[in-house]
Amino acid sequence: MRKFLQQKPAGHDETLAVTSSSPPAGANATRAPVANLGGTDSALPPLAEVAPTTEVNWAPPDVDAEKLDLDPSASCRLGEVMQSASQRVEELVRNVDRYTATENIEHLELSPMGLKTSRETRKFNYLVEVHQVGKSNLDVQEYRSGWVPTEKIRGYPAREEFPGNIATVGLPTLALIFHPYLQARYDFACEGRGSWQGRPAWVVHFRQRTDQTSSMLTYHVDNRSIAVGLKGRAWIDTESSQVVAMASDILRPVPEIQLLRDHQLIEYGPVRFRNKSLELWLPTSADWYCSLNGHRFHRRHIFSGFLLFSVDDKQEIGAPVEPTAPDSPK
Repeated sequence: MRKFLQQKPAGHDETLAVTSSSPPAGANATRAPVANLGGTDSALPPLAEVAPTTEVNWAPPDVDAEKLDLDPSASCRLGEVMQSASQRVEELVRNVDRYTATENIEHLELSPMGLKTSRETRKFNYLVEVHQVGKSNLDVQEYRSGWVPTEKIRGYPAREEFPGNIATVGLPTLALIFHPYLQARYDFACEGRGSWQGRPAWVVHFRQRTDQTSSMLTYHVDNRSIAVGLKGRAWIDTESSQVVAMASDILRPVPEIQLLRDHQLIEYGPVRFRNKSLELWLPTSADWYCSLNGHRFHRRHIFSGFLLFSVDDKQEIGAPVEPTAPDSPK
């Protein structure tokens, strides 16, 4: 996922482009519209404020500090879990050419105690294209157009069109670490059987290998690009082997850009083709928490109104449909 920031710290102007969860070397990530989950396009409810108790509770705990509730009687076979999850991700890449959705974004800036200091919202039409490139690379392209309530914009929005001048791009790519092309770049460990939203799920921890330089997370600051290593955890449904949720954190702070935290939590849901008996799982929501250059952010993406296309379908992205004004009384 890519995040593009434009900030103005005290004393000087600095342009910061953050590319988070973007594909490794040889792959591209950008955003685009998605398939129909049957959700509504109504405005997002306000995010609940974090209780102001300590400086650290403005964001969820680091994945290595989180306490898990696991079933001690369940034996997890990492090889089998990885193979099944890999097959599901390969199925996704093989069957989806593009998908579209409506994306609602809520962006909060938080105080050190976790209190909301500002709030912005946006609404986009969203398009994603997923392709296999050659025998060892994946290409994920992402596009947005038209945000409310300002003038409609065609094409990919600039940083200024996103809340807080922060563009987050590439959310669909994080689950691709289970694809055979990318697995070798991470160390995996099965922590046991837990649950997600009440359903049994295998909990798999991942960590970028120290001998790997390409990363799923890259920060672009002025003319510099800084790859940031990731660690995280995935919840994989025990019956379907679908990735139902993923959380990630950075391996260590990056003092040269004052990055202290980058935490993501992505949930996935089932999407069906209009004319095929096939169910695929795509991102339905994503929360991003960031402590950067003295600022703390919480952003939530909600995806709804999915339309899923195969390689034979064609679709153009347009601006979000706005309600028709009622007829004037005569």
